[in-house]
Amino acid sequence: MAKKKAKRVQKKAEVKPKAVTEEEEIESILDVNITAINRQTLTVTIKGLSRLVVNRLSNKTLGDIADGNSGKPQGVRGPTDPLQEYVDGMYWSNPENCPVKQPNESDEVWEKRVDAAVGKETFLFKTRAFRKALGETCASKDIRGVSKKFIISVVQCHDEFVPIKSDPPKMRRDITRNPKTNGAMVRYRGEFENWEIDLPLVYDADAIRIDQIVSLLNTAGFRMGVGENRNEKYGSWGSFAVKVG
Repeated sequence: MAKKKAKRVQKKAEVKPKAVTEEEEIESILDVNITAINRQTLTVTIKGLSRLVVNRLSNKTLGDIADGNSGKPQGVRGPTDPLQEYVDGMYWSNPENCPVKQPNESDEVWEKRVDAAVGKETFLFKTRAFRKALGETCASKDIRGVSKKFIISVVQCHDEFVPIKSDPPKMRRDITRNPKTNGAMVRYRGEFENWEIDLPLVYDADAIRIDQIVSLLNTAGFRMGVGENRNEKYGSWGSFAVKVG
């Protein structure tokens, strides 16, 4: 009984912390000195060391995904037109210039239209691929002191797409696996050789140096790569390095 009374007395003696009012919290925040971000810009030229293969989701595929998310039955994949899948799978700087095969159009006329449209177009690539490569590189345990969360917060790219400078793209045919059935399927995609990309970056100069960014990009280009069948996916395409000079 004496122990229970002692515990009750101890509980009564405990003083609950005083609740902080909103005004007091604001006042305490205003007393904190927050250093301004040393925002700097940097453009690095990325040089491809192996072929870059892109695979943009076509409008039809995006529509099928939207139908699936809304519960609508998805359409059955019909016969594939290789040239249509090829042009739909690239990021066009002027999407309205992407050709669409017309009903009853002959293969010869269709091929000439595709060649003409591709020959005068500038194609784009997603900058997110490089930031992802940086993040996944820093996620590996052997790079100490630089976490994935840190690098994607202090090194950013505000442009969603950047132009690809390369030889004219060409259509390639590959056997891939259907992610749903694991069955073999033929895919037609755009391939870029001798490619370069000017990558505009925004970074916090108080958190990371330019030479560190360049070193991390070179490591990401070797370990991860970008695009289809990249090193990260046990492939060999999409390797890159920062161009010097």
